[in-house]
Amino acid sequence: MHTANLQSLWIVRYRIDDLNIHTKLRKKHESSSRGNLLCLFLVQVREIQMKLNPRITQWNVNALAALQEACEAYLVHFFEDCQMAATFANRVTVMQKDMHFVMKLKGKSGM
Repeated sequence: MHTANLQSLWIVRYRIDDLNIHTKLRKKHESSSRGNLLCLFLVQVREIQMKLNPRITQWNVNALAALQEACEAYLVHFFEDCQMAATFANRVTVMQKDMHFVMKLKGKSGM
């Protein structure tokens, strides 16, 4: 009887500790995900910048944040247009031909 109470106490405590770990991990993920995305974006910007002009060595943090926001806004708008083209074609899934169609409508070459 005494060991059964200890086991149930251990299970309850384990579940509470497990819940605390999950909440801590969730908070850590939420707080660091934006920073991780900024770091990944920074790597891409530096790679492109080194190909275009290797003499530039420093970037302003506000300029990088503004560049990232502009890129995100462009991509969101682009995929909204692709979704609209797929919906017009009576499809749910966005396909590559929708992306090409949107690019042609906008007058941009590539892809």
